Amino acid sequence: MMQPMLVPHPANPSDAISQIMANAKRRRDMLSLSFRTLGRRDEVRWPDRLPSGFSDGLWQHSCFEGFVAIEGDSSYVELNMTSSRRWAAYRFDDYRAGMRRAEATPHSPFTWMGFDTTLLIQWRIPELPQDRVWQVGLSAVIETFDDTKNYFALAHPPGNPDFHNRDCFTLRVPPPDRP
Repeated sequence: MMQPMLVPHPANPSDAISQIMANAKRRRDMLSLSFRTLGRRDEVRWPDRLPSGFSDGLWQHSCFEGFVAIEGDSSYVELNMTSSRRWAAYRFDDYRAGMRRAEATPHSPFTWMGFDTTLLIQWRIPELPQDRVWQVGLSAVIETFDDTKNYFALAHPPGNPDFHNRDCFTLRVPPPDRP
């Protein structure tokens, strides 16, 4: 199976990072996400390592994101994760509406491999039906040392970068086969 690539938003292509390889795999209520950047990684301002835990506002700096929804349902879950090992999970009732903390939590281990800038994380997402296909959007904000921010996603709708737009949720992750 071919690994999905995140591409930069056409309005602000990245000079430092050319592409991001990403992947999503599912097992029951667990969603495994991986991201690996390609390009001049030493030009990126990666957040410093901190104790693992919840933090708001991670998207304001270099951050990887996952959006998970069910087709035909306006609600969705947003997952944020950084090289610092900080994370956030939010539930929305509709497009950018009704935001609150989600029940989704990262499952250990939370792995950041700085030598090749790969992030691996498993999320437990109990809010979503386990017997339905999950629509997934994968994205990233990449901040360079000159304070430029670049926006990567599987797909970009017209206009400004907007990872909450359902047009970005292009990856379909089926329910796992039952034993």
